Amino acid sequence: MADDIDLLRQRVNSKREKLDKAVTVADLTLQRVESVSTVFDEADRERKRLESSLKLAERRAKRLAQETKRASRLAREADEDRADAENELTELLKRRSKLEKKLAKSEAALAAAEAAVSVEQAAAAPAPRKRAGTATRSSTPRKAAVKKSTARKSSAAKSTATKSTATKSTAKKSTARKAPSRRVSRA
Repeated sequence: MADDIDLLRQRVNSKREKLDKAVTVADLTLQRVESVSTVFDEADRERKRLESSLKLAERRAKRLAQETKRASRLAREADEDRADAENELTELLKRRSKLEKKLAKSEAALAAAEAAVSVEQAAAAPAPRKRAGTATRSSTPRKAAVKKSTARKSSAAKSTATKSTATKSTAKKSTARKAPSRRVSRA
């Protein structure tokens, strides 16, 4: 059980690190969005200035038209880049919230595991099983028939008990295997 707690602590630390990385990336992307907006504003002002210069100076019209196209393309690319950065920021914020939820879930699982360990330590040890006495053979055939049928019933009861025990132990094993498989598939 201590190994499970250590694994859960490692999972919590891992998810905490991933969350920190996601927060850092989101902050950097936010700075990028702000800087791209400034570039877009500058490109837009440049386009407007060049369009007015085009009207005033017809002799430089050809050169100014090329500069206007370049500035428009820059503004369009900056606008697309800003839109991409905003979309990326939205995705990163969603990922961050998912990681926060996973961290909370892992912390809850850790707390539950620690509580289970303390409950197991507090509980008394189970009573040892008693062996059933061996049956003696009787001289009467009637009692022998009863013993045979009892033996059949007990073996059937034992197989039913074994099946239910196997079902219970399978459920415990599948529960123990779920947590690591989730971590592997999403990491």
